[in-house]
Amino acid sequence: MMKKATVKEGKTVTLVYWDIKEIPVPPGFDPRRVRPCINGLLESHGYSGPVTIYAVGILTDVHVDILRALSSSGIVLYYTPFCGSKIMSLMFEWMRTSSPPGNILGICNRGDFPSPPQSGYNLFTPFSDSSPHEDAISWRNLILTVSGTLEEDTCSETYESTSWFCSICHPDDDLPGEGEVHPDDDLCGLDLPGEGFETFTGHLSSQEHVLRRREGLPFEDFLPLPRFRDEDENPPTIVRWQPEKATPEESEAVTSVFWDINLFPVPPGFDARLVRWCINRLLESHGYSAPPTIYAVGLLTNVHDGILQALSSTGITLYYAPHGTSDIRLLMSQWISKNPPPTNILGICDPRGFPPPLSGYNIFRPFSYSSPKQDSVLWGSSLLTDSGALEEDTCSETDECASWCCLICNHIGGQGFENFTRHLSTPNHLQNLSHEGSSSNKRRT
Repeated sequence: MMKKATVKEGKTVTLVYWDIKEIPVPPGFDPRRVRPCINGLLESHGYSGPVTIYAVGILTDVHVDILRALSSSGIVLYYTPFCGSKIMSLMFEWMRTSSPPGNILGICNRGDFPSPPQSGYNLFTPFSDSSPHEDAISWRNLILTVSGTLEEDTCSETYESTSWFCSICHPDDDLPGEGEVHPDDDLCGLDLPGEGFETFTGHLSSQEHVLRRREGLPFEDFLPLPRFRDEDENPPTIVRWQPEKATPEESEAVTSVFWDINLFPVPPGFDARLVRWCINRLLESHGYSAPPTIYAVGLLTNVHDGILQALSSTGITLYYAPHGTSDIRLLMSQWISKNPPPTNILGICDPRGFPPPLSGYNIFRPFSYSSPKQDSVLWGSSLLTDSGALEEDTCSETDECASWCCLICNHIGGQGFENFTRHLSTPNHLQNLSHEGSSSNKRRT
């Protein structure tokens, strides 16, 4: 929920990321009034600094007249087919490239927020934590209420050269055409920027954009990729197939493995020291020859110390991150931002932990998706099967200085398992854990 701004927060810049698909302009509402309503909402809570608003989503699904009106009021249009992941990436990238203090208002699903926020940045939402459907209703009521307090001529101000971005097209695809400019900074990464609404609509209908959408994205209309409905009846999500044979370029490229150890645990009675070698064998059997970096990610206080120590002894990095899928998505996005292509990412996790596919990044899972429970069974079965083919002395190699990191303590890291267990007992970690509202801080021994 929104709180009154402090003196420092009230004067600094505010960025607004708005999921226009999940939280749309109310039917019959003048879209030119959205920006004044957001400004009025912020001002009523003491935020008086500069405001930049991004309308993010599959903008081809929004009526062109709504987009034109929003653009005319100075709202930046941001085309992306992966709205939640993109909003999280934009928030993270802005915090990475901009010095605090700073405010971020997310008119979006709370799960799209980076966790934890970096120190000095004020992240907030106009809604109480509820459901997307209730948030959309709250948005409609909120915007209608604020609109009633505005001056009659509030929506008369126009911006003839407002900005836009396209996340599936990149400046290097071609030289910038008329109305297209390269960004002055790397806030929006490699996403194609431009100026003016007519240039934006022209880009969306261009051959380059259409080809990018068809060739680079796993849309049901274009690629025969499976779709599933979650067990809790969440909306269908596009997922990726099990790994295929690596190309020569992929074979030699660096590979990182993000393993959700809570969702895909070590099977009971299985020697945890064999996990790394089973993953290596899986990758090698598909032609990936470069040694992988493996991250065991999760609420590690819910994993037996003996298992963690065994994993650490084989060189697997322990990554304390209590929010499961959303944390894995954040870690993958951060890793991508720091590692140029070509690279490989194996996700032993829920498919919703995957960031949007990007050119040059090979992102895949160890098996095709069925359901979380069945995937966990497949994971356990594959470990038991692969371990039977390993050499007897495979698990004898150890790395006494394996790395660890803690996401809730600003990614603080270190070497060695004993240092990791000591960190989890430090006052700083326990304080951060209490702020996270974690339900468990007791170690299993």
